[in-house]
Amino acid sequence: MELDRRRVIRIRGSYVVYLPKRFMSRLDPAEVEVFWEDDFAGVRPVAATKYVIEGGEQAALLLISAYVSGLDDVIVKARLDVVNKAVAKIYAEVREAEGGYYVKFVDKYVDKAVVVDRMYQSLVYVLSGLARGIADRKALAAVDDEVDRLRLVANRLCAKYPTPSCAFYVQLARYFERALDHVVDLYDERPRQELWTALLDAAEELGRAKDRGVAALLRYVETAPSTRFKAAQLARGELQTLHAARIVDYLANAAEVYLDLKIYKAVKKSPSGGQDEGTRRSARAEDSENDAALGAAIT
Repeated sequence: MELDRRRVIRIRGSYVVYLPKRFMSRLDPAEVEVFWEDDFAGVRPVAATKYVIEGGEQAALLLISAYVSGLDDVIVKARLDVVNKAVAKIYAEVREAEGGYYVKFVDKYVDKAVVVDRMYQSLVYVLSGLARGIADRKALAAVDDEVDRLRLVANRLCAKYPTPSCAFYVQLARYFERALDHVVDLYDERPRQELWTALLDAAEELGRAKDRGVAALLRYVETAPSTRFKAAQLARGELQTLHAARIVDYLANAAEVYLDLKIYKAVKKSPSGGQDEGTRRSARAEDSENDAALGAAIT
């Protein structure tokens, strides 16, 4: 990575920044995408790429890698069944092209937070169904596939638009994906309903904690050992205990990352912008409560 400092020029209410010549001349784009988050702004040249994937069965893995890497489209020279095998795991459109297939990747989501929250909600949805005894293996597999796909989406967004918060969201996506994997494995061990109810309670409490702020997240992390012990008491056999403990551990790991994210956001607060006074007063009240907990955590 290279780093350079540039002066901001103000012209009639607009701001102008000259981009480094050695960077732009190498790509020579006609336009750029500008993306920002909190106090961070990034620039991504919009340039046509000609990436060709060739091979047999390996083409499926390469196609998924191209998607995660943030490419917009590729040409794949492989059998259609191999192409479709990869496309089933991502968001993309396929059409025939000379010597192969043209694959255009589709960005169904643009907000990492939305993607990760959907993964969390999917985990809660599955646990709720299991706790009520209405979820089956087919439903589990469908949700598991969707969460796997969303994890790739989170990685893609962070490769395409790498903002500082990506470090947190990539971790969260991985933790929720792994937690759901253990839910699927636990289902095969046929645990009793009380264990599913306990795990659902743990997942829902994580949602409440992340919404309430720093103090609630700290309490969640501190009580994770007792939650794990309760799950172990309800499990029958070594495998049930293992999977239940891993689910609780991944939820606790997610709570720690949400705590990191809360602290990051507190440090990188963006201006109130267009908020009305009522919204600003509400935000200040919430910030005051969270800042007190944040100060206690730091001291």
